[in-house]
Amino acid sequence: MYKRDVHLPNKPSLGIEGAIRFYPNPDICEPCATRIRLSQTVRLLVFQNNSWISYQFQAVGPERNKWRTAEDAASKVQSGYHIDVLPSCKKSIFYRDCTPNKKDSQEGSYTGRGAPSVASLADYPGFPWAANPKAMTYLFQFETCAICEDNMTVYGCVHRGFKSANGVITYNPQKPIGTEEMSPTFNEAIRIYNEMR
Repeated sequence: MYKRDVHLPNKPSLGIEGAIRFYPNPDICEPCATRIRLSQTVRLLVFQNNSWISYQFQAVGPERNKWRTAEDAASKVQSGYHIDVLPSCKKSIFYRDCTPNKKDSQEGSYTGRGAPSVASLADYPGFPWAANPKAMTYLFQFETCAICEDNMTVYGCVHRGFKSANGVITYNPQKPIGTEEMSPTFNEAIRIYNEMR
C-alpha cells in the first residue's frame, strides 16, 4: 500500500515537496532478504503552441534527453519517461542512491521475521532552473515502484503527477493510481538507463 504525503512549498511556482511511502503487507508480500527500495520514472512535459511536448534539458542534465523512452504502441511503452536520478550520480535505478534525503525517507524491509518497515523517498519536483516557471504550463508524471533489492521482485507501483499552470498547481491524476506490476514503460526506461550509464 502506498501513501502520498506531499504539500506545496512556500514558492508554488517551484513545484511540490513531500514523500511517497510503501507499506509492505505481510499478507500478500513475499519476504525480501535485503532491502525494499523505491525507484521511479518521470516525464516532464511543457505546453507550447497548443500541444504538450517533452521538455529538452539543456544546462541541467542534458543527458536525460537520451534516457527517455520512445513510444511503442505494440509494447505499450509511452514516450518521454526516464529513470529519475541525478545525471551526475548514475549509481543505480534506486532513487535514494543519488538523493538520500535521510531526514525524510528510508529504505524498507520485510524478511518474514518481525514487523515490516516502510520504504519511502522524499522528492521535491519543480522547475527552479526555468527563467520564469510561474509563467509556464508544465506537467510532471511519475511511476514509483517498490522493489526488493535482493531479487528485483516488484511489490507494486503507483502513478502520480501534478500540473502547474501560471503558478497554480493541481494534482494530475487527482489521486495516485496503484498497480500490482511495473509498466512496460518503466521496464524500457530501466533498459535504456542501464545501457547508457
